[in-house]
Order: sequence, then structure tokens, then C-alpha cells
Amino acid sequence: TLFSDKNSRFKNIRSTKLLKKVLNLIKIKGYKINNIDINVIAQKPKINKFRNKIINSISKLCKINPQQINIKGKTTEKLGLIGKEKAIAAEVITSVINYDK
Repeated sequence: TLFSDKNSRFKNIRSTKLLKKVLNLIKIKGYKINNIDINVIAQKPKINKFRNKIINSISKLCKINPQQINIKGKTTEKLGLIGKEKAIAAEVITSVINYDK
């Protein structure tokens, strides 16, 4: 909703810029990130090779402890474009909590 793919302003924009805008909105509303759970969906997810690098990068951007971030790989069991190794997807669930100002 915030970053429509129909808006040319966001074409080829770095995801870190979008994340920083979201983090600012969360902060303005009086919330902070409690934890982040990430699923990388690919037919052959090789997440272990990059797991720590991804966690450390997100940790720095979000200003949270790396232990508050979980990342894992899943497959689609050869179904669809992901199963045919023509695509990759990610799901992210973030828990936020209100803090006293």
C-alpha cells in the first residue's frame, strides 16, 4: 500500500530505503520491532550460506539484536514457477510492540 508498484518513484528503488521509511513510521507511532521471522522460498534454498550475513544486515538496519531475527528456507516441492527454479519468494512476519515515550 505504501510503495505501489504502479508508482514510478519506486521503480528499482533499494529495499533498504523502503525499510528505513517503514522503520521511521513505526517509530513515529510509538512502536519498536520485537522480532522478525523470514521465510525464503525457493526450490533449492541455500540459506545457511548467507544466513548470518542477512541477519546481521537486517539487525543493523532495524537497530535490533540479531537474536530477534529468524530466517529459514522452504521449498514448494517442485510446484509452480518457484518449483521450476524460475522464481524465488520471501515472506516476512514482524512483531512490533508499543513502548513508553
